[in-house]
Amino acid sequence: MKRFDSFLYEKELALELHDHLNKKIWEEDDKGKLVLIPEVREKLLTIAEVWREFANVPEKAVKNILLTGGLANYNYTDYSDLDLHLLVDYDLITKSEDKEFLLDYYRDKKFIWALKHSDITIKGYPVELYAQPMTQVPREGQGIYSIKNNRWVQEPVHKNIDFTNDPYLKDKVAYYEKYINSIITSDKPNMDAIEKLKEKIKRMRNNAIAKGGEFSKDNLVFKALRNDGLLDKLGEYQTNLRAKELSLK
Repeated sequence: MKRFDSFLYEKELALELHDHLNKKIWEEDDKGKLVLIPEVREKLLTIAEVWREFANVPEKAVKNILLTGGLANYNYTDYSDLDLHLLVDYDLITKSEDKEFLLDYYRDKKFIWALKHSDITIKGYPVELYAQPMTQVPREGQGIYSIKNNRWVQEPVHKNIDFTNDPYLKDKVAYYEKYINSIITSDKPNMDAIEKLKEKIKRMRNNAIAKGGEFSKDNLVFKALRNDGLLDKLGEYQTNLRAKELSLK
């Protein structure tokens, strides 16, 4: 019988790299330039406006409407989202130097929206909303498209990456998969261990993006874990564990 570690190492990573952008979302215009398919763009503009009102973002504070993430890049999969961002000038909302409370508010609005509107999709892909501060620096190599102006702000960079034969990616994904499964199958549930692991993965991804951009290896590790359903699996386990802790038979 194969060891669990060997089985994990031999698994195919849930990562993909394409030679073209997703044809369900993009098309060439009469000048040969890639643009959003008109019906996709119009629907995303409508969703952006509905979410702006839902999240109480002042219209004057919205400086652009952006599409980013895997579906604005070459590394999209069936698990990708349409990352729809309102580019917001937070200074037009509050004069306070501490904008963290405003970020927390919009994160909560994003979460509540997702719970209520999980069935909203474009060409089969869910739409994820975010009120992005204007001060946030774009990731290196990350495609960013202005839906408002119907043009690229930053075109995606295609990098030839061999997911299949990269030992670092396989080893690290295998490590986290084993870690997650060990927590979930443990006889002694540990909420603190879950929180520490989630924070570790979050910090790993943020650092990777800040230093190496969209195709940095640790960001690809995060994407592999997400695409394989492991992060959802951990989150669902945590939610059920919390419910048991707060319940009384």
